[in-house]
Amino acid sequence: MPPDDSIIDPMSTAPRVVYQQGGLKSAVEDALRDGFAGLCAAGDMTWLLDEAPGSDQIAEYEALLTHVTRSSRALGLCQYNRRTLPAAVLDHSMATHPTIRIEGPILLTNPFYELPETAKSRTAHPDGVHARIESIQPASAWPS
Repeated sequence: MPPDDSIIDPMSTAPRVVYQQGGLKSAVEDALRDGFAGLCAAGDMTWLLDEAPGSDQIAEYEALLTHVTRSSRALGLCQYNRRTLPAAVLDHSMATHPTIRIEGPILLTNPFYELPETAKSRTAHPDGVHARIESIQPASAWPS
């Protein structure tokens, strides 16, 4: 789906507004009301390359979305391309996602995850992010 048709406005300069008004929280409520067991959503995070208003608040945005998915009947897949996105963005993505998929079909426990309360106001630590990504091994795979 094109960004303009998204249920969440990733360009919003107020991540809390995205969370509270009309964003993912409302979409989950709508799905449940319509008889679905929950909501699955996916987001291509390359919109961050455009440095749109609000992109500097990606850690808070993702932390709030993680809170929604953990506290409701929602499942999200955030697609961060590690070959094109800056290291600072990748660092924030690792801090805000409790599980990750690097390659292949295996979902891995993310040892660099930070609780949303901490992650939403964090400062990026881009140095060594690619080494941190490579250090995550399938031994930390989530049981299926």
